[in-house]
Amino acid sequence: MNSFQNENLQRSLLYVTALTGGNYTTAEFDQTIDVALVLSCIAWPSEAQEWISRARQWPSSDIVQRIVREGCHVVPKAYPGEEDDDELQWRLSFSLAERTLANTFMPWQRTTYLVLKKLWRRYLKEPKVISSYHLKTTMFWVSEKITPNQWQENNIGRFYLAALSTLIEFLTNRKLPNFFLPDNNMIGHVPNEDVQTILEKLVDIRKKPRSYLDGLVSPTNTFTVFSEEAVEPCVDNEYGQHAMYRQLFNEFFFKL
Repeated sequence: MNSFQNENLQRSLLYVTALTGGNYTTAEFDQTIDVALVLSCIAWPSEAQEWISRARQWPSSDIVQRIVREGCHVVPKAYPGEEDDDELQWRLSFSLAERTLANTFMPWQRTTYLVLKKLWRRYLKEPKVISSYHLKTTMFWVSEKITPNQWQENNIGRFYLAALSTLIEFLTNRKLPNFFLPDNNMIGHVPNEDVQTILEKLVDIRKKPRSYLDGLVSPTNTFTVFSEEAVEPCVDNEYGQHAMYRQLFNEFFFKL
């Protein structure tokens, strides 16, 4: 792995070699990591007290208490659009809590999130309205309403569509709330015309799930492409209680 560091950005190049079709193939992965100075909060912030007692199905009360014990941080970072302000601004950061939450995801929650990221990379990165962080936040909101025993393989299609619907609702209302600070609208600074452009793309993805999923699984020499019979149920039954998602999402794990 090669890396370099420039101010608060660190870029890493990871090389992975795999045996495919009798030949060795090397793939290069380029990742940039944002490194920031943070300060620990001495107590859980009053602005996030509502999150502790919020009615929810997920996470468990034990995880909630663990997150509160571990606390959060503040970072010297301005609100988007106010970077030129001379006054120093501090932002609450719940990255540690978010990592704990993500680690409690069941396999099919993780899979749904990875597929959403794949859709975002292919179809939703421009104009710059939503990010992978917004997708993760959306997954948190969806997961909060669903009992853990509902996160099963035969329900994954349902939750994939529920996540899309939730994101559409957020953009329709022009408000994507932070999971810990719901009054914080994370797209409040984004021009309405850009939000509308991404919203229209999302609505089309939600209306035609098979078409867009097919677009993510392209024929290659390395990866298996699914038969027409495996993809067809995505159209016939929008809640996807079929084997297609298991095959499809396993494929995405290798391609992301």
